[in-house]
This record gives sequence, C-alpha cells and structure tokens, in this order.
Amino acid sequence: MSRLRQDKRRLALENYPLRFETRSLYGDVDTNRHVNNVTVARWFEESRAQLNHRVAGAARLLDPPPGLQLLLVSIQIDYLQQVPYPSTVTVAAAVGRLGGASYAVAHGLFENGQCAALGESVVVQARDGRPLRLTSEERAALEPLAVFDAAPTEEAIG
Repeated sequence: MSRLRQDKRRLALENYPLRFETRSLYGDVDTNRHVNNVTVARWFEESRAQLNHRVAGAARLLDPPPGLQLLLVSIQIDYLQQVPYPSTVTVAAAVGRLGGASYAVAHGLFENGQCAALGESVVVQARDGRPLRLTSEERAALEPLAVFDAAPTEEAIG
C-alpha cells in the first residue's frame, strides 16, 4: 500500500480545507471511456495553484518578484478508482507537511462522495534556483491548511 493511502483521513473530503467542483469534459475521456489520468494531474495542479494563491496572493503567482520562484519538485498520484464521463468531481487540497523552504500539498479527488485519487506535490520556494526559507508570514498562512502535517495515529492508519 502506498504511503498516501495509509492515512485514512486523506479519503474523506471533509478533511480538506480547500475545494472546488468541476465537471469532466468530453476531451478528458480516454479510449477506456473514463477520465484520463492526465486530467487528474491537471485538476491537482489547479488545486495547488488555488492553495498557492491563497497563501501568496495572485501577484506572487502571476508576476513574482525577479528571481523568486515556487518550484514543483515532485508529484505522486495514486488512482483509486475510475472517474466516469460525464461526472462532476470535487478537487480538494490541504498542506501535507511544512519544511524549512518547502511544503507538500495533499490532493484528493472525489466523485459521488468517494475518493477516486490521492496526490501529493512538493513545492520549494527558491530565489534564483536556490531554496529560500519560508518567512514567518508564509508559515502563518500555511499552518491553518496543514491538516495532514502530523503523522497519522494508529486509528487513522486503520
């Protein structure tokens, strides 16, 4: 079992502080007649952008100061079930853990109340390509969203 699936809290939509609904499009359908895996990655990208927007603001995302970057350094996705077309899904995000210059974004995709995919992306704040420590203000903005930061209890592992 992957690390993402071990924490049962990740399987419940109500545990994610940031969410948006979207519908699958015909162009999202693959030859197996379900939503393509790349679409899930795109939805998770949008949830990461939503989280970054809330924490850093639109100006920082769209027109950052010279040399300042939010770098996506890794992404992992576990597909738990197929998402049919047509369907409406809820894409959810939270902070998974905080590091000195980085944070993990915990992603969840829900269709009809069921978790269809879990993801985690790691974002590093950098200046001119080198890690830059998160400021106390940035940490203060991220901490309320860090619902999966602590290691899961035995009960959460199930």
